[in-house]
Amino acid sequence: MTIMTDGKRLFCALIAGCLSFSSSMLLAFDSPYDEKAASLQAETHYVIKANKNEGLEYPLDVWAPATPGHYPVFFFLTGLNGLAPNQAYDLTWKKLAARGVIVVSPEVGVKSPLATKKLGYDFVQLITWMQNNLPQEIKRKGETAVPEMEHLVISGHSSGAKPIVELYKLIHRDVAGLVLIEPVDRDPVNMSKPSVEDDEYFAYGTPLLVLAAGLANQPGHNWGKLWPPCAPDDSSSEYFYKHFAGPKWRVKALDYGHADMLERYFLTALQTTRFCKSADQLDMEPFRSFLAGSIAAFMKSQFAKISAYQPYLEQASLIPVRAEAEFE
Repeated sequence: MTIMTDGKRLFCALIAGCLSFSSSMLLAFDSPYDEKAASLQAETHYVIKANKNEGLEYPLDVWAPATPGHYPVFFFLTGLNGLAPNQAYDLTWKKLAARGVIVVSPEVGVKSPLATKKLGYDFVQLITWMQNNLPQEIKRKGETAVPEMEHLVISGHSSGAKPIVELYKLIHRDVAGLVLIEPVDRDPVNMSKPSVEDDEYFAYGTPLLVLAAGLANQPGHNWGKLWPPCAPDDSSSEYFYKHFAGPKWRVKALDYGHADMLERYFLTALQTTRFCKSADQLDMEPFRSFLAGSIAAFMKSQFAKISAYQPYLEQASLIPVRAEAEFE
């Protein structure tokens, strides 16, 4: 009986220790949306100048953790097929860099609005350049973040998602994840062809995160067909989501607009012109934290295999803005 009792005590002690360890591990992971989390890092921003002689056609804006370490890479194209300036997204990418991600965004400029397929092909060369040169270029800037190109996520906002999908078709084997932010596949006057045809389906198994905004399907002006919404239902986030196999997540911030993440001056211009419907009575910082936090949770759950982050993409109660989520 004494042996049995001691065995029980030992067993209970072991179980209690395991439970205690598991709880401490879960508590060690801050919410990816928390702007006061102890895990947030200092971040830095710099520009790598274009050098066509060395194969770099576009200048690159880089936001990165200032702390030494190895970090996944988030390659991002701005809205309007890359026509929107990179600095319009500065506040959001600072938040993502603080969460341990290197953000790289090419400054494409005015030649891009109709160049969807060309940009896709251009970016193949750009990704190759990054694989061969990005670590040295970052080190040359005196920075200590080391890019993990094997953990490359490609992303685009609005119609910037179209060249990203074209790029994905060409290099899907080299892509570890795909993030589409308020993606739009058609323009109001059909000036450019869609990147995803109605009968097209991508079954490569690449993890996908689609981030959406609840006001995006509402026009900025009530002028009927003269002023369509920036993200019509038939060609935006749900349309892209259904054309990809899992694993995939779609998370929608219900009270925000298509481009409400933009930096203050660009956001003011958007709201003044009412180009897109905007939540102009709300603070936009929670929306930017929602975007950065969701992307960080996606990348950490997929690459670091930290399953504790996955519920932040699946449970609306854990998201700091009013949201809905679906996943497969």
